[in-house]
Amino acid sequence: RGYEPWADDALVFETGPEGARTLTLPFAVRLRPESREHFGIDPLPPDDRPENGSITVGATSLPLAAICILRRSVAESPSAPGVEPLPAGDVVSNLLPHAYWASMADGARKERMVRAYLALAGTIDVYRVTMPESLDDLPWLLDEIEERVLARVGAR
Repeated sequence: RGYEPWADDALVFETGPEGARTLTLPFAVRLRPESREHFGIDPLPPDDRPENGSITVGATSLPLAAICILRRSVAESPSAPGVEPLPAGDVVSNLLPHAYWASMADGARKERMVRAYLALAGTIDVYRVTMPESLDDLPWLLDEIEERVLARVGAR
């Protein structure tokens, strides 16, 4: 749909008086074989993969208005594909499983991380996006995301 990918698997953020911002990191989009076949995309050759790229202090930063937490609809526990806003009380518990941390033994670091996620949860909208089983249903879901998420934050 012409959107530039910003992150894959890891999103670096900071919160402050102006709201939440995200910083760019080097990454390569890694699609599962079925997705690569569906979209006709070949994997990047090893020499072209940016995962060993450098992280630049003062890198590009953009405002963060919303996060979509993706989950797959699977046959064992089918869920209807769709986009739903998470209630405020469920935001942090749904974001934390996606957090990166080195050790839960470092109490000060754990406290900073939890505070950062609490600040993030109070700053942005968070949505649960249930992916369809078939990639053929993806256009409908992308329409829903554009309508319910992007239009709401004025990013359409």
